Amino acid sequence: MEKNCEKVPPEGGWGYLITLAVFIAHFTTAVPLASFGIIHGQFLASLGDETAATSISTSLFVAVTCCSGLFGGILFNKYSYRTVGLLGAVCHLAGSILLFFANTLFQFIICVSVIQGLAGGFLLPSAFSSLNDYFHKKLSLQTAIAQLLITVATVVNPLAMEYCVQSYGYKTTKIVLIGCSCLNFFAMWSLHPVEWHTAAKKEKVTSDHKNITSHAEKGALLGGEKEIDQAKLDKERQIEESTSTYMSYFDLLKSAKYLNIAIGISLTFHGDNLFVGMLASVLRSINYSSVDIAKLTMVHFGCDLVSRTIYAILSAFYSFNNRYLVYGSTLLTAIFRILFIINDDYAWRMGILVILGILRTFIQTPYSLVIAEAYRDNFSRAFTLFSVLSGLTSLLLGPLMNLLKGLTNNDNIAVQVLTGGMLISVLMWTVEFVYIKLSKNNNAIQIKS
Repeated sequence: MEKNCEKVPPEGGWGYLITLAVFIAHFTTAVPLASFGIIHGQFLASLGDETAATSISTSLFVAVTCCSGLFGGILFNKYSYRTVGLLGAVCHLAGSILLFFANTLFQFIICVSVIQGLAGGFLLPSAFSSLNDYFHKKLSLQTAIAQLLITVATVVNPLAMEYCVQSYGYKTTKIVLIGCSCLNFFAMWSLHPVEWHTAAKKEKVTSDHKNITSHAEKGALLGGEKEIDQAKLDKERQIEESTSTYMSYFDLLKSAKYLNIAIGISLTFHGDNLFVGMLASVLRSINYSSVDIAKLTMVHFGCDLVSRTIYAILSAFYSFNNRYLVYGSTLLTAIFRILFIINDDYAWRMGILVILGILRTFIQTPYSLVIAEAYRDNFSRAFTLFSVLSGLTSLLLGPLMNLLKGLTNNDNIAVQVLTGGMLISVLMWTVEFVYIKLSKNNNAIQIKS
């Protein structure tokens, strides 16, 4: 009996190196932000205002990383993920080497925010897109594992960098950073085209398929209209595939569904990250001691780490609807964020931060999976466009928070801005879910009638 061969992703093997590559890409780009002040604080303070320099450098780094993802995504049309990723590795290493010789704030911003930000826009989409190709059934599990490693690195990195700076000095620490940049070459080299490791899955030809084939052969023998129809079908299929492959990036922006997903995730993602970044400032504004602040933040990140571990284990046995997971977590986070600011009691805030730490897992881990589930065949374009929208969202939320905080001199106002953004995300997705539900009900009624 004749059989067809269908290409299936490896779901393992070399794909595990791709998971490691996702971790390394984050380890060299996003993780160092957790220890940015520890590494560069004294140097920036010697140049003037440490706080302003840190804020400008980090916000510009995030913006350049997100926006340059679009350029990296366009390169995917012509070059492989590995080629684009290696270009990012070269840029990141160049930024690290030039940083060693930087003596002014302008030079520092060019090296860290611009050059390494550009590198991040190449490294992260390349790694995520390759992971999406290597895993379908196990994508949630591998993403959870990568995020778990990233969280562990985020917790350990400040301690390690503090030790390096105190024991060996700033210049030696920059040499360590150059060594970390070299890891990107291994990570991006491992992004082999999935075809190199794809298995062939054989499937039996169904009776309907054999009948169609038989009729097509008869039509070909007759030399009649069926042969012409088949040629038209082949041509239409080629046009459709070509359109899908070379579709303009901006065509996705015409999709209300895509915009709803991308903007919703951006508001939620940055609403969570910015809250974590200003948590110490909020606690300090209500006269919490440094020891209390350290305990509260440690509990928050500890719960996040534990819940990510549990999520990774569960992902090995169960599949989740990641969009509903993010949706529910965003709603609960907004509710508990409101509860967080209405009471200054230490035990109260400790309990709320435990819950927020747990919920953080279900926002930070599955956000890329939401895009993968909706746009698996067009993931690289969808993800890089999301990166641009995410960068614009960050640029919008940051100044808005600073403006309101400056006008009111109240850190809670900034928290409420972030919470409001998350509630807008929940509202947008609720409208979409209700619309889809009503459309299905109307279609069911029409079919019955």
